[in-house]
Order: sequence, then structure tokens, then C-alpha cells
Amino acid sequence: MFSKLLVAVGAAVAAVTLVFAAGDITITECKDKECKTDCRAVGKIAQGTCNTDHFRKGHSFKATCGPAPNQMCVYAAIFSKNATAPCGDYNVMGLEDRECDTCFQNHMKEWMKISGCRGSGNLTLSVDCDATCATCKHTVSIKEKTCNSFPHLKFDVGYSVPAKCKGTIAVEHFENDDCSGTGMKETNFADSCYGFGGPGGRGRSNYYHCSN
Repeated sequence: MFSKLLVAVGAAVAAVTLVFAAGDITITECKDKECKTDCRAVGKIAQGTCNTDHFRKGHSFKATCGPAPNQMCVYAAIFSKNATAPCGDYNVMGLEDRECDTCFQNHMKEWMKISGCRGSGNLTLSVDCDATCATCKHTVSIKEKTCNSFPHLKFDVGYSVPAKCKGTIAVEHFENDDCSGTGMKETNFADSCYGFGGPGGRGRSNYYHCSN
């Protein structure tokens, strides 16, 4: 089940992509964690404009499409720890596309980095780092498409086979409805599935498509 989740997710997104006018970004939401089931477009926005957040009431955001970085990316699957059934569909917490060799904050708001993406099936995971990932408390070697559980990590992880990164979407989120004040910035990848776990194996997923 675990490796199937990481292999199938990229193909699923392409099958349900909708096309709108140039300059638009479409937001699609699905009723599973892999962008395969009951997917529908929940919004269409113009780049660089202020929009109501489709997933958080009373919040707003701006988004702009950009080119793909000259870098490799991997899908990262994150699971809550479960000694009897590790890395199963029931306890998946999230699925996200991450750029290799780049320092980023994970779902626990801890800085980390994935490297070794141009190697021979093994990745290097550096966790609990400073904001530049120059100093990290833990560095471990993991295999692609396998469940990895480590005593010093609060979660289990697994990563897909690395592939060339897709186009970027720079997003700035605001804690109000008019895009004023200081926002939180993040970078997503176009046509990449982002899944969110739920109780009892339930969850949802979404992805963004740039029409430019």
C-alpha cells in the first residue's frame, strides 16, 4: 500500500487537470489523500490578486506561477507512529512534493533537508536543523519507496523516486480577508498532489494548475 501511494499520485493529477484562460490558477480538491477520487475545481483565481482562502474562512492569499527550478523533487509521505501497522493508509498525516537540497520547514515547523536525490536509490534526510540547515542534530540514510521509522523522529517517513521538479507557485497567506499586513510565504509545485490525513483513514487532497 505504501509504495503504491507514492507511485500513483503523480499520474492521478494529470488525469483530472482542467484548463482555463492563460494567467489563471485553478484549485482542485479531492475526497481522498492521493488526488484520485471525486476531484472537482473549487476555485479559479488570477495570479497576483487577493483571494479568499478556500480552505480557511476569514483568511486570504495571493499566488503567482513561476518556472520549475533546475532541481530534483520527491514526494514525501509522513505518517503518525504506529508500531503494529507502520506507514499505512490509516495513519498517513500528509503527502507533499519537496525540492531536494533545499532547507524547508516540515509539518512540525522544524527545519530539515532532503539530499542525495541524484544517487542510487538512497536519500539523506537531515532533521532538527537551524534555519539554513548548516547544522542539524540528526542525519539518516533512507531508501526510496520504503517505510522508515527512527526512534528520534516523532513521525515515520517515506519518499518516492526523485523526479525533475515541476513549475512553482509562490503563495502568500494572510490572517485576514483583504491581504493586508504581514503574510506567511510558501512555495508549492503546480500539478503536484498535496494530501492531508484524517481519522479512520479518511482525508482530502488538493493541487494547483497554472494556465500560462
